[in-house]
Amino acid sequence: MKKGKGMWIRIVCIVLIVALIIGFTGCGQGQQPAQSANGTQTSEEASGQGENGTSDYPAVTIEYWNINSETQGGPTVEQLIQKFNETNDKNITVVGKFNANAYQGIAQNLQAELAIGEYPGVVQVGWNYLNYFAENFPQYVGPKEIIEKYVPEDAGYLEEKLETNIIELGTAVNGEILGLPYAASTPVVFYNADIFREAGLDPDNPPETFDEWLEAGQTIKDKTGKEGLYYEIIANTYTMSPMIMGTGTNMYEVDANGQATATFYSPESVELFKKWQAGFDSGACIDLGSEEALGAFAAGGIATQIVTIGKLSYMQESCDFDLRTAPFPRTGSEEDYTVCVGGNMLVCFSENEDEIRACWEFMKFLYEADNMADWVVGTGYLPVTKDAAESEKMQAFLDENQLMQASLETWTNAKSWPSWPGANGMNVDQILVDMRDSIVSNGVNPDTALKEAQDKINSML
Repeated sequence: MKKGKGMWIRIVCIVLIVALIIGFTGCGQGQQPAQSANGTQTSEEASGQGENGTSDYPAVTIEYWNINSETQGGPTVEQLIQKFNETNDKNITVVGKFNANAYQGIAQNLQAELAIGEYPGVVQVGWNYLNYFAENFPQYVGPKEIIEKYVPEDAGYLEEKLETNIIELGTAVNGEILGLPYAASTPVVFYNADIFREAGLDPDNPPETFDEWLEAGQTIKDKTGKEGLYYEIIANTYTMSPMIMGTGTNMYEVDANGQATATFYSPESVELFKKWQAGFDSGACIDLGSEEALGAFAAGGIATQIVTIGKLSYMQESCDFDLRTAPFPRTGSEEDYTVCVGGNMLVCFSENEDEIRACWEFMKFLYEADNMADWVVGTGYLPVTKDAAESEKMQAFLDENQLMQASLETWTNAKSWPSWPGANGMNVDQILVDMRDSIVSNGVNPDTALKEAQDKINSML
């Protein structure tokens, strides 16, 4: 067996382990309107005619709402949309729409659009909003409903493309399959080995624990004058939740009646935030927006970036130094070590039969083996479909790209990204983001901030 295929089997097996964990552990961005996305053509420019035009199908235009900025796969999204528009024979035109503030931005913008009766088409929904969308966005059209009502000729498609437990990644607690799993990732540490050497640190033996990374960040700051440690500061909980969970603390628990209770306020989590806050006070850590920090890292001004492996392609293209990766820092015991599954699923939002069919055609296009390979190579996300390994591009990428190993190594420790139940699920995430910012940016006492946030969330749940 070729090494590439062997590695692929390993990835699939590990992803299945991740899916099995979902449901057993409770774990856990302001509004801007959807913008013309990623340089793709606008609806005025897209006529739906030309090579893809045909009198056999009515002209249909749908939107593809995504969170893929220039630094997180935006160019790849452009290429895939262009390829679909040029090659589909069903008179379908897709218009990309980039949404700022990631998955919370998509949720907020979608609420506004649906309130006035506007249905976008295909939407990326983050794993952390799985249950919230299932409970609060009844306008979605799930894959099973699409197949049964509109494309019965595709019966068996989900089982053909996805392992059973991967399907469960897109299945909410109410049993509904919300969408097609698409992007899967874990957070990792990208680090500049040249700066490590400059600071007298060994790049071949990077830190493993949160305390060790704080110490390394302080050493880098003191000895080189450059910024040492950057934990992603973004309007979601993707890197914060596993920090808390890694201390042995659950974000929330659910009782026998299905009532959720926030439980993240613990002595261990308070101590964690005290250390993190002290790191900002001492200069070991830096408080910057994600995009600004990425640019500074690529320019050699920051030694580390703790972000999603989905930034891999950007890092490789932008960093002109000895770039390395390391697993996400451990904040507690080895037994409690946790990373959260990041990424998204593809969900259809339409009330028109022709548009629903168009959404399905585009989603199936993104699932084709070569297109999934382009997505993985262009971002660094891990593939989720069974046949993705059939692409030579995928095999070569997984064989040669050692920077992905830090993510692969942590899949057995992965748990679901917190998806808070109830009508206030999206507001819960915002409370947690505000809590983090009050501690790291405004110096609020961690004990006070965590307790107040938990009490507020429980009053909402």
